[in-house]
Amino acid sequence: MAWKRFYRLLPAVVMAVGLTLTVQFSSGLSAEIAARQNAEQEAAIARFGSVADGRADEIRRESERVEGLIQALLESPTADSELESLTDDLGAFTRGPLIRAVAVADYGSSQLALPEGALTATEIPGSVQGITVTNEGRWVDTVTYRVFSDTNPGRSVAVVLDVKSLIDSEIIEDGLIVEIEGFPGELDAHTPHPTDIRLEGDVYETASGALHTHRDVALFGQNSQVALSSDAAFLATASTNELALLIVSGALLTLTFTGLAFLLVRRIDRVFEKRDVAANARRSAIARFSASFTHAPMGVVEVDHRGEIVIVNPRFASKLGYLPEELAGHGFLDLIDGQDRMSAAEQIREIREEGTGALQSERRYRTMTGSAVWMRESVSAIEADDGTVHILIQVEDISVERRTRFELHRRALYDELTGLPNRAHLINQLRLAVDNAQEIGDEVAVMFVDLNKFKAVNDTYGHEAGDQILIEVAERLRRVCRTGDTVARLGGDEFVVVCTGILDREMARSAADRYSEALNAPTVIDGTEMDVSASIGLVIAGGDAEPDVLLRNADKAMYQAKAEEGSGIVEFDYTMQAATVDRLSQEVALRQAVQQGELELHYQPIVNGETAAIVGVEALVRWHHPRNGLTVPGEFLPLAADLGLVPEIDRWAIETGAAALVGWSAESEEAANWYLTVNTVSDHYLDHDFADWVADVLVQTGLEPRRLVLERAEHLVYEDDAVATSTIRKLRSRGVRMSLDQFGVGRTALADLAGLEVDSLKIGRSFIQNATSREQFVLEGLVAIADGLGVELVVEGIESQAELSLALNAGLRLAQGYHFSRPVDGATLAQSRDLAIL
Repeated sequence: MAWKRFYRLLPAVVMAVGLTLTVQFSSGLSAEIAARQNAEQEAAIARFGSVADGRADEIRRESERVEGLIQALLESPTADSELESLTDDLGAFTRGPLIRAVAVADYGSSQLALPEGALTATEIPGSVQGITVTNEGRWVDTVTYRVFSDTNPGRSVAVVLDVKSLIDSEIIEDGLIVEIEGFPGELDAHTPHPTDIRLEGDVYETASGALHTHRDVALFGQNSQVALSSDAAFLATASTNELALLIVSGALLTLTFTGLAFLLVRRIDRVFEKRDVAANARRSAIARFSASFTHAPMGVVEVDHRGEIVIVNPRFASKLGYLPEELAGHGFLDLIDGQDRMSAAEQIREIREEGTGALQSERRYRTMTGSAVWMRESVSAIEADDGTVHILIQVEDISVERRTRFELHRRALYDELTGLPNRAHLINQLRLAVDNAQEIGDEVAVMFVDLNKFKAVNDTYGHEAGDQILIEVAERLRRVCRTGDTVARLGGDEFVVVCTGILDREMARSAADRYSEALNAPTVIDGTEMDVSASIGLVIAGGDAEPDVLLRNADKAMYQAKAEEGSGIVEFDYTMQAATVDRLSQEVALRQAVQQGELELHYQPIVNGETAAIVGVEALVRWHHPRNGLTVPGEFLPLAADLGLVPEIDRWAIETGAAALVGWSAESEEAANWYLTVNTVSDHYLDHDFADWVADVLVQTGLEPRRLVLERAEHLVYEDDAVATSTIRKLRSRGVRMSLDQFGVGRTALADLAGLEVDSLKIGRSFIQNATSREQFVLEGLVAIADGLGVELVVEGIESQAELSLALNAGLRLAQGYHFSRPVDGATLAQSRDLAIL
């Protein structure tokens, strides 16, 4: 609007009006002050003239009285008393400003007779002693004397006039100061100076600003003039302070109101500016919202209070196979899968009616073709322009993630080949079975199954035939298995069956016979009958048994069955404990090995699969057994774990491996970029001093913290408490990296990955062994998730070029396995450092 362009002129208008009013009022006041000053000046001049006239008259009267006394003195008799009286009267005038002294000389005396109290002759300037009686007189400088005589011979009167005293005198009357300037003696001697300004009559204003006038006075028979002047400031009676005050006040008020007007303009400017900014921000926000709504990577839909779709972005529509305009007015709940529709409706009702904040959930939507799509949705309430409550739903397609999670869960709990529960799942089920047995009061039977001559079948007919046998065995076990029982594959050709609700030994034996009969039936693979049977170790226990103990005892019974070279069933007998004698000797030997340095480290390279360059090495413990020679970890680490020696072995491995890596780095540029991985057990992380111990080892060996990676088995992370978590965080804060080993074998869910304190994951061989398109899909999903979390992936167990290609195609870069190199001792690794040589 036009007025917006002119309101900024308000300060100038206020200043112009203020100055105009100030000038007008100042002009009026100035005229009033001038008139008052003129009146006061005229009054001052009149007073000055009146005082001057009065002073001149006073001088004239005094002169006349003195002259009368002199005449009387001259004409008086000669009696001394009369003469003395007249002299005293005349002497009284010496107290005035005009007469300085009066002297009488009589009878021809040559001396002046001064009255008492008058000046002495010697005090009179220009002494008149010895004067000749004459009727002549003189004015001498500031002291004038005049001698009067009469016919009376022998008497004369001398009058001494003190002109100086007269000049110094001041007359103050009505605030008027009149200074007598002198007795010039000549009438024309005191005419005004050419620069004086005549004000009125014979009154002049001198250059100094004082008033000046003169009066004709006959003094002692001689015509004279008395000049009178005022104080210099006498005329400055009218003050101009009020005019100055008016001007200053007007200027200050003008400036004040101008400043206020300027501030008002600034305030109005800011109001308009804020309004413009708000309007621009609103337009920008609307534009950004429209752009983000249209191009958002996730689907967004708004639903009105009737449950109908108001607006939907292209992402949401395309996920369900629609065009956005096809969904406008469509019932939102019609897009939800029937199984989830009721929970979706309840969720919307809760948000709309109870004011609940945004809710997150996962549910299935139905596409235009009827297929299900899993969505992760965030549902919140918004207020519409008409005041009703609308629902805003943001969705993200998680179908791939759901399939990946399901697959990882399946792999974590089930055997890939047979589909049976794996060891981790078996332990959980066995623990539940024991707990239920303790609660109900019955028993649990555990059967450890091992196939006889299975290795020979593999060697003769190949691994594919062996896999077919394992699949067949798993199917037979499923057929015989009762509801509530658990059949699991531990690995290789070992299976475990857990039977619950066992009331007595006969019932357990009957179940074992049933499984044995099913397993020992002829097995035909591709038209060839395989000579495969099973040995079963049986253990029966109540609810007070430990799952691990049950498995070990069943395993011992199974080995006893194998030792008897039969296909039967051997029930665990505690007389089998005699076999532990050998174990005791093994314990003693292992303790000595740890104490006497019989352990050594072998190293398996971790390789960049694309370049075949070594990036790190995994430290693996070996035992030089006094009788058995070089022993792998699987043969002595379980015993070491039972003896509590594993933490000590781990610390030895960390310290030894770190020192070795520093030594290789000093000799080789390639090794200077390697890192070291060492397997660790959970006991370390419950030790408050473990992180400090690792830091001390790194300082002592000189190994950078980032080059040390501590591996932990996947299932251990669920045993962590606050102490373990604190230790791990302290290690990571110091630069040491953490790795999760055997990922995919345990029960780690994708949702748990974001909260794990890990820097890398080691993927088990099961992911790439005999992989199909499904495994390839899972690997690709896992790589995408790991990249998003910033976690490094290493795949283990690569044994062929095909397996390596599968890993690389899925995006896995780092790998280790026999395809690259078996574990080698430190000396061999230090000498070669080349995969081709290893």
